[in-house]
Amino acid sequence: MQRERRIAGLLLGLLALASAGPVAAERPSDCEQLAAEARSLPDSAWAASREPLAPWLRIDTRPAGPPPSALQGELAQDRELRAALYALDSGVVGVDRLAGSDVYRVSTIQGTANCQSSVFVEARPGRPWRKIAEPGAEVPCGSHSGFGRVFARPAFVVKAIDRITLGERYTVVPWTGRGWAPACTLALSFRRALSVAGQFCRDEASSLCKAGRAMATEIAAAYETDRHGGAPLEPLSFASPGQPSAEVLAALDRADPRSPPDFPIFGLDPRQRDVFRTNYANVELRHLALWLDGRWWLAVVGRGGVGWREGTTTLLTIFEARDGGLLPMAGYQVDVDRAGLNEAAVAR
Repeated sequence: MQRERRIAGLLLGLLALASAGPVAAERPSDCEQLAAEARSLPDSAWAASREPLAPWLRIDTRPAGPPPSALQGELAQDRELRAALYALDSGVVGVDRLAGSDVYRVSTIQGTANCQSSVFVEARPGRPWRKIAEPGAEVPCGSHSGFGRVFARPAFVVKAIDRITLGERYTVVPWTGRGWAPACTLALSFRRALSVAGQFCRDEASSLCKAGRAMATEIAAAYETDRHGGAPLEPLSFASPGQPSAEVLAALDRADPRSPPDFPIFGLDPRQRDVFRTNYANVELRHLALWLDGRWWLAVVGRGGVGWREGTTTLLTIFEARDGGLLPMAGYQVDVDRAGLNEAAVAR
């Protein structure tokens, strides 16, 4: 009798499982959903000046709308919070609110690298604030971070851009209403396209100016390949045919990759200069012997920028080497743009 009861119980259990249907699949993470949207976008959507993921992801470092509340002002001046941010006696402290909640981020940005320090609190008018756990997302110096919405759900989001590869990395930490959910990351890599966006020549009508423009994207592409770990761009990579002139070889011997030259603008009004496009950054310059327009020149290629901060424009300058010095003859700005999505990789 006992055995029959056990068998009946097992049969009832199996019947209950069968009637319950399949177990519901776990909901894809926010990053998995963003990756799916990214993969569905056409190549044209990834132009560098656009934010193709904006319909599904928004970061608000300083939300638009009414001016900060009195509570936000109190948090910005709170001495304990300012001390935690090493901004007790000076420094600008910002306060952001996670929409629809009592969660605030009190933060400051310091140093030339734009490094951000934050404290997260829960606060209500007339009550002492209470420190809460941080989202657990790394915020690299120079990145863009803040409260926002991902698929219309509140979250803390960090966006970091690799200025060399143009790749983007998003970290998303959803807010559940009671605390932070586990973070996920989305890494986007892109195919790249190069194009000459500007030129400055001593003689705009010269054959050298035209020949340099035709060669600029090829040299910039070789430079980008080198910086991405591909074939190295050597001083003689574009030295064809034969042996460079004695003047150019001497200039190569004197070249200092840590001392960027002035980029020639040949009379452009300095007030119209974009320093990130008309100034070499202090990063990985290459000096080349260049056979062009029937003679030898010295070429210098590197990223535009200010100090160690680089932009997305590659600069090429062509010099005439003579009398132990260098005379700038032409300069080219080669823009590196996203030509389409290469991969959308997700990690939890």
